[in-house]
Amino acid sequence: MSSEENKKALQILTTFAEGANFQPSTSNTSTADVSAVRLLKSRRIYQKYHQGITGTTESSQEKRQLLDCDIASGSLAVHLEACSVLFEYLSTGIQGVLSVCNDIISVTSCDQAHLLEMDIELILSFYIRLFRFHCTRGRTLPLKDTRNIVHFALEKFPDNPEFLSFYIQRESKSILTGEIRRILDKAAQKATTPVPWIFAIYYEQLRAKSLVSVMECNDLSALGSQEISAAVTSLPVTGVVHRQRSLFERAISFPSGRHCVALWRMFMQFEVCN
Repeated sequence: MSSEENKKALQILTTFAEGANFQPSTSNTSTADVSAVRLLKSRRIYQKYHQGITGTTESSQEKRQLLDCDIASGSLAVHLEACSVLFEYLSTGIQGVLSVCNDIISVTSCDQAHLLEMDIELILSFYIRLFRFHCTRGRTLPLKDTRNIVHFALEKFPDNPEFLSFYIQRESKSILTGEIRRILDKAAQKATTPVPWIFAIYYEQLRAKSLVSVMECNDLSALGSQEISAAVTSLPVTGVVHRQRSLFERAISFPSGRHCVALWRMFMQFEVCN
């Protein structure tokens, strides 16, 4: 978002925390900055919401109000946490978001947060979307911190395609192939759907393409343009091929994979090409 959009979003969130009605500007002038006093008051209110969501507040009545309002997209706690995190992101940056996210993870890991499983998954999904948005703006995102968060999300919700997609996107250029495979294997073994198997196969396909592209770059200086393709395809990438075949065979050994048409089509296409 641009600076003007940041100011407008921050004004909306501040107005929401104050319980006032938001009055959109009708003029073409730029949006005014939110005063430091209003930001401080709003931060305290959002921190109070966050404490109620994580269970660190003493008021059981507040917890009940947050969790009893069930709607199609989660309870009230999900939406208040999303507003709290977005306010933190716009006012302090990504480090503040990581701190809040780690707080949620720590209390959830110890079963201290009185949240429904669906609410936890929706809150984690919002974090992942915010991380993805942050990356698309060309800004750096601490790999170690986000890796821990995504590992926790996959441990708890191995079937979630959003978590798997973000993890592979972030780790596709990493040299930690063994660790990535272990995480994906663990998710696949715990899953009740063929989704983790498909993403694990997709990661191997990305890895195979990257290996071929590296081989092509290395051979450009030594070979003519007509000889490159044949030389590259003759170079051994059998480890990746065997890994893919093993994943397909293991996936269809589970009932969820055995009845997945998309998985069988991928398997047949793989065998035809190899």
